[in-house]
Amino acid sequence: MAAVTYACLAPFDDLDDPGFELPHADKIAHFTFYLIAAVLGVLALRERAGRRVGLNGALWLAAVVLTAYGGVIEALQAVLPTGRSPEWGDFLANSLGLLAAVASLKVAFHELGALNWPD
Repeated sequence: MAAVTYACLAPFDDLDDPGFELPHADKIAHFTFYLIAAVLGVLALRERAGRRVGLNGALWLAAVVLTAYGGVIEALQAVLPTGRSPEWGDFLANSLGLLAAVASLKVAFHELGALNWPD
């Protein structure tokens, strides 16, 4: 997470232009990172806490922590002199990635019964 935090707050003025542009690449990156972070966070919590934390509790914890993290990153971009600027679109992409992870995990653990973890 430290590397991600740095990447979100560091200025990237010196980077070379790759010569092509992928539409909405920034939003795709935000969505993907939060989807992966939520899945890994919930699975790590399952391994560390075992049966003491139910699936719903782990999903809520991941949602709260990652939403707060994303909000803090966007707020810091507004106040730090890095040349970065906060965007509601980034926060929305973060939230959609998080929701996709929560829905996928809920289906995998609860609906399909593929993985055993009580609510």
